[in-house]
Amino acid sequence: MNVRRGLFAFLMMLVIAVCAVALIAEKPILESWNALRGLPDSRDWQCVGAGGGKTAAVAGWQNDSLELRYFTTDGEALSTQHVTLPEESTDGTILRLLPVREGLSYLGLYGPNAEKLFLYLVREDGAVERLLAVECSGASFEERTDRTRFSEFLYEDGVMSFALWMDSALECYLCRDGGGLEAVGVGQVEDDRVLSILSMQDGTLLQGGLGCLSLAGQSADTLAQGQAVTHLTQGRGGWYYLDAVRFEVCFADSSLNTAYRVLAPDVSFNGEPGIVTSAALTREESMLMLRNGTVLTLTDSEGTAELTGILHASAFGLWLSLAEYAGIALAAALVLWLLLYGLRRGYASLAVLRGSVFIACALLCFAALRFVVLKPAAETSVTRENASVVSSVLQAANAEQRWADDGFVSDVTSMLEGSGRGSNIRIVRAEMADGVWRGTDGRIAAALTGFSPLLADKALQDGTASALQNGTFRYVLAEGTHSLSICMNVPDAPENRKLSYYLLGSFGILSLLALLILAVIGANVRKISRRMERISQGGVPERLKLRTGDELESMASIVNSLGSALKTQEENQELVERSYRRFVPEKVLSLLGKQSIQEVDKSAFAARRMAVMTVRFAFPDALYTDMSNSRLLFDSVNEVMERTASIVARKGGTVFHYAYNGFDLVMDDGGEAVSTAVAIQQEVLSFNETRARSRLPGVTLRIAVDRGNVMLGIVGDASTMTPTTISSSLSIVQELIVLCDRLKAGILCTEAIISDRQDYGSRYMGKCLVGGQPVRVYEVFDGDDFNTRRGKANSINEFSKGVYDLYGGDPVGAKHAFLQLAHSYPLDGGARYYLHLADRLEHDPSLPCVLNMDHTDGWEM
Repeated sequence: MNVRRGLFAFLMMLVIAVCAVALIAEKPILESWNALRGLPDSRDWQCVGAGGGKTAAVAGWQNDSLELRYFTTDGEALSTQHVTLPEESTDGTILRLLPVREGLSYLGLYGPNAEKLFLYLVREDGAVERLLAVECSGASFEERTDRTRFSEFLYEDGVMSFALWMDSALECYLCRDGGGLEAVGVGQVEDDRVLSILSMQDGTLLQGGLGCLSLAGQSADTLAQGQAVTHLTQGRGGWYYLDAVRFEVCFADSSLNTAYRVLAPDVSFNGEPGIVTSAALTREESMLMLRNGTVLTLTDSEGTAELTGILHASAFGLWLSLAEYAGIALAAALVLWLLLYGLRRGYASLAVLRGSVFIACALLCFAALRFVVLKPAAETSVTRENASVVSSVLQAANAEQRWADDGFVSDVTSMLEGSGRGSNIRIVRAEMADGVWRGTDGRIAAALTGFSPLLADKALQDGTASALQNGTFRYVLAEGTHSLSICMNVPDAPENRKLSYYLLGSFGILSLLALLILAVIGANVRKISRRMERISQGGVPERLKLRTGDELESMASIVNSLGSALKTQEENQELVERSYRRFVPEKVLSLLGKQSIQEVDKSAFAARRMAVMTVRFAFPDALYTDMSNSRLLFDSVNEVMERTASIVARKGGTVFHYAYNGFDLVMDDGGEAVSTAVAIQQEVLSFNETRARSRLPGVTLRIAVDRGNVMLGIVGDASTMTPTTISSSLSIVQELIVLCDRLKAGILCTEAIISDRQDYGSRYMGKCLVGGQPVRVYEVFDGDDFNTRRGKANSINEFSKGVYDLYGGDPVGAKHAFLQLAHSYPLDGGARYYLHLADRLEHDPSLPCVLNMDHTDGWEM
């Protein structure tokens, strides 16, 4: 084996494996790398919460699931929990998080665009119980979140208490770890300046806000003078709260007589101004703070420190994670090298040796463009487009003139939501005072959701500033010492993903083309050999199209000629067989037990008990005698046959002896002979209705059915053969067809047929003589038109009585009965026919009492 060539092949396989792993595991690799460099995490961490003890948790969205990471206030990581919430709240905005213990927590969040407010209980096994769902009213996201929200969560002795805050009304509830929700009363927000509420288990309310603080209705505003009380939390012997004006943690005793400062957290952690995404006070005089959604800090009496290893692994763990992906790439490269090169003892095809170079170069180029060019360009494009939309909306809303108007924020929010560019829109108006950005109510702006001090500082210099991070777009407009910050969630631009896909596809196509060029000779040889193999096995391959200009093209031409000859022969054989099947259908072959027309000869024979049916139809005489109607006659005959014979095929019957006025058919002994006859008659009724609307002549249909032994076979000479049937039942059905005309009956059948089908409307018609033997005849009238069918069904008893009277030797009684039936039901041809028979037998009692009396004495009716 050539060592240098082997090393070169392994290097190409390693490049391919590294690029493939980087593209497949792009997100986790970038997360680890950004964490090592101190860049923002791609996870959308939204909320941090502290429980009654030392248990704390942070929550954020990871793809479509909620990720909860539990830790202690000492900075010790406990566990990670992935929770799948119902679709109605997926990608919602987390409002409150209360970890009771590791794996068990209460979660309050808004659904998409704050249309609903939900409360969930997340259990240790990851199961989620929805405790509350409330519709949020309001015209915008900010208005909905301001009008409908939860109070602070308070957990004590296995019970969590909270209040649902809707405008100025409060509904107090208790939640137990076992599940369920219990209403404990209602309350009222005492002051429109209230920002935070704490509901105790007995319904007592602690309220705090802009310069206000009260307990159970007793005011202690002097303690909160000049403060903005938020994040009310129960402590030992009193209450902790956050003064959002000075951003200080304060403590007030249980009777609200005294209050003092406990902590002064540093908003600008490590000297950099940041965004306070979420904060939580503990009962141990400390504060958890989530900055920029990426940094988790703990502030206590000793100062502020970052909790490493909570939001992401430690530096050692991050490097270990990257090393794992590197190991996967190395192992994949080794496997590829062994399969494509090493096991072949240093010899590989041209496609493997040179194709790997093309693929490695293509993947390297795509990776460079993807991470260095496309991704930054896509983020810049989205930022520019959204900034343009926001700028246009602000101009349309007259931002310069209406900066301080109360309705300005609502108008801008509505216009932005109407543009469809984003959701969860928040707007913050702030002013620079003493080097600190503060909101209109005096609170420090860094703690207001939607405000970015860094962008605001930049906007002071440039007039505007914008940024896009983890799907959140921020825009700041500054004028003098005032700033207007807009924050909204924007969807991923599909065209940016499409561009990456197109680029990757382009590189893939180029690599495939290179492989095809390298492997074309071997591929052409394999094509020729495979097609020769198919020809040898009796198959007909597709035509080879080789334009190589050498012996391969010559061999392909020979194979094509051989394949064309075989294909032509097969087509001719199929054409001949289809032609034969027009005269010997597949149903006949099946009855004869043959698979192909080639197996049929005069020795083909089968005998079995089957139902035999004759179908006859006739058009008015003028259609047969007028030569100008020739085309119409043949079209009409073919249409009737197509519509009726198709029914026979669906029912499993086989048609024999097509003629201009009908056909004969047979069905297996278990076939639905009567249902087939009824379906044919109803189809003809529909045919006649259509013909009547087109003013074309209708058709008269007669059907006769019997059951008996049928012999099937082939008759003819050596050059011409045709299938035929021989059965005594054919004579019977021919006689019944004649009786159909005389009785004006649509369907006549014998006792052998009617005995198996009692669920159709039928009546006994009497006897006829066939070959000197009496045959009991029945009429099935379910296929007649409605009036005729109803008349026959209503008169079954009277008709049967008349028939039995006639055959019992009482022609006078039978005549009287049939006279009444003929008068009451003039459409009943059987009654009229029996009226004549009764009259004839009354005059000559010696005549035989049969339906085909004319066949015995020459008398015609």
